[in-house]
This record gives sequence, C-alpha cells and structure tokens, in this order.
Amino acid sequence: LMRLKWCVSVAGTHGKTTTTSLVACLLDAGGVDPTVINGGIVNAYGTNARLGTGEWMVVEADESDGTFVKLPATLAVVTNIDPEHLDFYGGFDGLRSAFEAFVENIPFYGCAIVCIDHPEVQALIGRVRDRRFVTYGTSPQADLRAINICT
Repeated sequence: LMRLKWCVSVAGTHGKTTTTSLVACLLDAGGVDPTVINGGIVNAYGTNARLGTGEWMVVEADESDGTFVKLPATLAVVTNIDPEHLDFYGGFDGLRSAFEAFVENIPFYGCAIVCIDHPEVQALIGRVRDRRFVTYGTSPQADLRAINICT
C-alpha cells in the first residue's frame, strides 16, 4: 500500500501520534486527501486510519520493534530520540543506529524533517551525510522556527 503513494513516516520516541495527526489534518485541509495510518485516534476523523484519494500517505512509524526502518518513506520525520525499547535494541547505541537507518532509507529525492531542539536528533544530523534535512523547532538554527508560542 505504501509503495503506491508518496509517504510521510513520523518516528520518534514521543509525539508520533500527535505529529502524525497534525500532518494528516494539515494535508487534508490543503486538499491533498491523504491516506492515514496512525497509532491513535485522529480527532478530526474519529478513527486511527482512513483511505484517502490523494497521492500522499501519512503513517506513524513505531520504533518499538525495529520495523519502522522498513517503511518506504519519501519524507521521514523524527521528533526525538530518547532511551526507550533498549531491551529490543540492546542499548541506546542500537536505537540510535535504527534511527540512522530510518533516515538513510529515504530516497535521494526525499528528505528528513527533524526536530533540531532535541540533542540526539542534532547528533543524528551529523551522522547521516548523504540525505537532505529540513529542521524545525524553537532553536534559532531551525529551518522552520516556531516563535511566539502561546499555550
């Protein structure tokens, strides 16, 4: 199913479901009508999955069992990398390597969209040399910067 669409895969140890929901709703509001597979309910849809008619797909890429590295993503989003699922990965270095593989799996015409505010994600950028990155966050160094945030 994913090979038939342009795909946004959202990974990270925290925030995947929320970020996947936000991306899906933004694309939907823009008239893209994406197919969506999320780990939790997307409030706007009342379900965790929907079949869109557009050429894009948005998926939550869960890292807990390592299978996220096999997803054919055009755009790979990394929200953060914290020491979780270390029993599966055999330690934090194993988890770091899995996120590197996730980003390295994107094609030459794709890119990784990553949160530069997170130190482990900053380090990931330095370890992956042959992929294009777009950074986001509150940092002045972010390509896409959030300012004047009100909660």
